[in-house]
Amino acid sequence: MRFITTPTPSVLTQNKTGIIDFNSRRCYVMPLDRTHILSPRSVRDLIRKMWMGYYTVDTQVVRETMRVVEPPIEDYQPLGMYITKSCASYPTYKLERLYIHALTSLLFLSHSYVQLSPHFTSLLFQSHTASCTHNSPHSLTSFPTDMKKRSVDLIGDEREEKCGFGFLAECREIVFGFVESIEEDIAINDTLLMEGRAIASGKRKMTMLFMLLTHAAFCTVCQYFQEPVKHYNRDLQFEKPGRRQDFSYPAMVKEAVGKALKDAKVPYNKVEQATVGYVYGDSTCGQRALYEVGMTGIPIYNVNNNCSTGSTALYMARNLIQGGLAKCVLALGFEKMERGSLTSKYNDRENPIEKHVMALSEVAELEAAPMAPQLFGNAGVEHMKKYGTTPLHLAKIAHKNHRHSTNNPYSQFQEEYSLDQIINSPKVAGPLTKLQCCPTSDGAGAAVLASEDFVIAHGLQDQAVEIVAMEMTTDFDSTFSDQSAMKIVGYDMTKAAANRVFTTAGLAPRDVDVVELHDCFSANELITYEALGLCGEGEAGHFIDSGNNTYGGKHVVNPSGGLISKGHPLGATGVGYPKA
Repeated sequence: MRFITTPTPSVLTQNKTGIIDFNSRRCYVMPLDRTHILSPRSVRDLIRKMWMGYYTVDTQVVRETMRVVEPPIEDYQPLGMYITKSCASYPTYKLERLYIHALTSLLFLSHSYVQLSPHFTSLLFQSHTASCTHNSPHSLTSFPTDMKKRSVDLIGDEREEKCGFGFLAECREIVFGFVESIEEDIAINDTLLMEGRAIASGKRKMTMLFMLLTHAAFCTVCQYFQEPVKHYNRDLQFEKPGRRQDFSYPAMVKEAVGKALKDAKVPYNKVEQATVGYVYGDSTCGQRALYEVGMTGIPIYNVNNNCSTGSTALYMARNLIQGGLAKCVLALGFEKMERGSLTSKYNDRENPIEKHVMALSEVAELEAAPMAPQLFGNAGVEHMKKYGTTPLHLAKIAHKNHRHSTNNPYSQFQEEYSLDQIINSPKVAGPLTKLQCCPTSDGAGAAVLASEDFVIAHGLQDQAVEIVAMEMTTDFDSTFSDQSAMKIVGYDMTKAAANRVFTTAGLAPRDVDVVELHDCFSANELITYEALGLCGEGEAGHFIDSGNNTYGGKHVVNPSGGLISKGHPLGATGVGYPKA
């Protein structure tokens, strides 16, 4: 049995009432494949076992599933609307099962977010009265006397704190009894179902059940209970390309922007301009993506700057505000990538990195391997030759990042590996192995930037985070003339940008506690330690061995798990760093 759960993988536990509780974290629980679209009786038994805690989920299984959190209020739909729409094309002989599945889909959401109106509970009470006898184990005494009051609370201001299907579980035996009575009246039988026959009393009760569900609302993510449940991600987790066929770039942008605006407490009509970063896509994808959010006529600038695309969108948004051209700007990055190594799309013209490749060919022998890991792998080799670092230091960086990723629910991969596993994983290029390389990813990230005047005028001081300094550099002549693999991949650029940032901010590397840096490959993280001034030139090996790049050391580097674990959707990465 596989489930979708909230962040922090754990084993299902059982609380005092015998209802499944994911370490007291509110969550969705739902089946993930067709094998769980069973007969009504089997589904009922499955639910009962779930509620009684018979099923557990180990850490590995949870890591293979998406994480979800509470959906926003606009994502709720009346369940009756969905059932009515489905019935139009649903085979007659399966209508009885449709009603049962509708109920059981709600029951699967024990401890999840389901809006219930007072009318819903009133009808449930009526159905209970009609279907129970005095000697029934599902007697009226088991019905919570304060249910009506509590259901009213659910649609009030305290919905976020109190909303949930958990309280309805208190009368779960009533619900089970009602379902059982329907089953008995229908006399579940494949022949009867195929002929579309059912006893009248059973149909009356199904009609009552339909009325009950019409007055409940549920998140649209759950509407696919007649087919494999589609993954749903409300927390902007980067993911493997193609994992969801329906995860289009407008859809991922709508998720990202919606969450950013909600977090910032800024409506979209207050956004004056938008900068959008992506690498793989046709012209004006930024406009197409934001059409799903709103059409307010604002200027939208599209940015393509390879791995720094998201950072560039953020940089442009900040400059628009700093230059007085806007008071509130949306910075957005997204990417829908292909699986495997990056390749060039336009082979009939000059390649943007051909100068880098030519420069590398003068200092290293090119391999039959993807070019990106060759560039960074050779930078690592140069550092080893000059300063005595070893492949073990590169492996230790990957080991640290994979370990950090287990604390990050947004990370594409959340798996810790031993040093031996990392060193012995398949070779990619030079000293780099597969577990030292970032994966390609689908994903989006968004940030709302505003001027100080805007923040004060809208009372947003409590959640505002100040950008103290930000710099951007491009290649220097030394990138190609100094015959250095480290400089070819950006050592001088990083060092220059860091120096400017620290000067502007009036700070020094020793003042920094947490660092999120670009670890597209473990070798780049190693040389970046020195370029940022976290340690002296040639001291990265000692810096790693002494643990100064993780918890307990001088700096915590890539607590998110870095690109190696978090994923690297090129356009979104730079916007995602602040989130990490």
